[in-house]
Amino acid sequence: MSGFQLRSPKPADLQGLTDLCMRSKAHWGFDANFMSKCLPIFTYTSDDLAIGHWAVEQNLLGMVHIVITGQSASLDKLFIDPAAIGKGLGHQLFHWAETHARGNGASVITIVADPNAVGFYERVGAELIGQHPSDAIPGRMLPVLEKQL
Repeated sequence: MSGFQLRSPKPADLQGLTDLCMRSKAHWGFDANFMSKCLPIFTYTSDDLAIGHWAVEQNLLGMVHIVITGQSASLDKLFIDPAAIGKGLGHQLFHWAETHARGNGASVITIVADPNAVGFYERVGAELIGQHPSDAIPGRMLPVLEKQL
């Protein structure tokens, strides 16, 4: 496990979280039109911080957000700054999500992923189970993965 320090996000982090998500998504080479459609999905308010469970890397190099309903957890967001990709932070954040979900009664975690992230989620033990329409891009389908906890 890497030595990144995780903490809860603060209202002062909101713009930084948006910027992190946009940098992370842009890493995959999406054009400006695509990215502009993603911005509303990644623009956070203080109300968002009250929903679910969050962890951020202390310098906002990564973030994870899960929502737990009964025995099911949904991985709402997991983003890594491009400079930190491949350094263990993604695994650390996913492990935090698993541990937190399990500790709050969930037995499964579901992930609607960007197609570029499927390999990562498969490496952490999730299995592809279907597709879901994108919230940002009409007509775009996203892979859905699931991991038993």
